[in-house]
Amino acid sequence: MNDETWQEVFDIAEIESVDEMNDLIFKVSSFLISDRQLLSKWISGVQQGFATFYIQSKRLNCDAKELELLKEFFASRIETLQLRIKELLNEKEDYAAMHESDSSIKEHLITRMNELDKQVMEKTTELLFQKKKNGELEKFKREFN
Repeated sequence: MNDETWQEVFDIAEIESVDEMNDLIFKVSSFLISDRQLLSKWISGVQQGFATFYIQSKRLNCDAKELELLKEFFASRIETLQLRIKELLNEKEDYAAMHESDSSIKEHLITRMNELDKQVMEKTTELLFQKKKNGELEKFKREFN
């Protein structure tokens, strides 16, 4: 064990499982068993690390719960907004249909108004023609009498 370097003993970058961590702790403790003072410092460091880990884990757990509540809130808010968007799109379609209907009615009314204007012009022309004819007949009647 003495021919190993500190980097080999303390290489935690490669650890990915609980068993690997246990093996590393065993290697370190085996390496330090010969020096009680160094072992005592190491145990104190492990205890401090565990205490820090515990407190930070607890905080992370609280933060995770708060984030879960936020996630639920935002999911609910997004769902509400999606429903509102759907309502607005339906309203838009309704207004577009009404506009199309109004445009069709307007076109129909313009066409009808043009037809009626044409009839008015025809009737006005007929009326003028009839007045002229009546005037001529009145003149003829006066001359004849």
